[in-house]
Formats: sequence, structure tokens, C-alpha cells
Amino acid sequence: MHHLRHLCIMLCSAMLIVAAAAAPNLPEKTTLGDFVTFMRKVVGEPKEPRAIDDRPLGPGFVADFDVVDLGFSENTNAGKTIDDVLAGLIKEYGSQCDNFQTQPIARQSAGIAVLRSSYTCRVLDDGYGEMIVITDGTRYQTFDFLGLVRDKQKIARLGANIYDALLVAYR
Repeated sequence: MHHLRHLCIMLCSAMLIVAAAAAPNLPEKTTLGDFVTFMRKVVGEPKEPRAIDDRPLGPGFVADFDVVDLGFSENTNAGKTIDDVLAGLIKEYGSQCDNFQTQPIARQSAGIAVLRSSYTCRVLDDGYGEMIVITDGTRYQTFDFLGLVRDKQKIARLGANIYDALLVAYR
């Protein structure tokens, strides 16, 4: 019985190693075309997509979608955890508006880690936004978007669509 248990542990460990090795990595660099293609597939046609070199957490893109402005950044981890990257977003956006409050929504940590969080704040009006961070241990990508609280359902649906698409793409 002891040998059978030992064999099972070895087999399960080997399967986990193979699964971890098979997990896809984030791309070295996302092009504007890649970003637009992903956004079209997941949330719809982006309006005025453009590259921005000086986004808060690295170079990326911005685009307008119906009720929100969406930003995307990517960079190397440089030792940061997914929570460190989210903290960087919170620090950046929290300094730009009053009554900034965050609320975690979802987290997936198997293989590639994906984290989704919402936030509310007051800029000129009451705002509702979401932040999504994905990391493979070497690189990270962030999606951040803000709209008005009255559009919270639409904004949350956009966040759920992006989060779900990332989970499917990087399983």
C-alpha cells in the first residue's frame, strides 16, 4: 500500500510539472494590432486606439469603448508579484481622485495569475472602474478602465469579458 501511495504521489507531481511547463506565457511585446484584435473579439470595436509610451506601469495602448476609456500596459515583472503590480495601479489611480476605494472581484492563480479588482472614486463625477492584472512570473499586463457609476453594469460586463477571455487564452 505504501508503494502504491508513493507511486501516486510521484505520478501526480510529474503531471503538475508537465502542466506547469505547458502553460503559455505572455507575449514579449503586444502590438497595437494584437491589442485591437483582442479587444474586438472580447468587448467590441475600439474607438481611436493608440499607443502610449508613458503609461503608469509601462508602455501600452488606450482606446475608447462605449462607456469607458480603457488602458493597457505591459512590462517585465522585475521581481514584482501580481499584488505588487495591482498596488502600483492603485497608487497611481488613487492619487488622481477623491474617495478612492477598491474591492477584489476574482483571482486565478494556477499557472498564469490573473487578478480582477473594482474601484470607485470621485473625479468630476462618481466613477466606477476596474483593474485586471495578468502575470506569468516574468512579464505582466494590466487593463484598467473607468466610467461613471451609472454605467457600472456595462463596465462590470466589460471587466468580466476581459477576465474570462484571459483565463481561456492562458490556461
